[in-house]
Amino acid sequence: MKRQLKKSEKVQAGLLSLACVIIVLGILFLVNAMQEDPVPVDAVMRMDRIYEGFMTWFGDGGLMWAVLAVMLV
Repeated sequence: MKRQLKKSEKVQAGLLSLACVIIVLGILFLVNAMQEDPVPVDAVMRMDRIYEGFMTWFGDGGLMWAVLAVMLV
């Protein structure tokens, strides 16, 4: 017999799903930022490559720092 989910359990499942989607999109965003100018295999996750990718997308103004802050949170 199936048990009905409570409202709080539905909310928790929804928030977990949202968190998973955000994590996957964040990883894809980082990978895409690194591919602006592809680097050797040993330097795939170098922070300077990610920073350079962000610079090409957002410039060096406040928008880039806002995006980085949101990703950190």
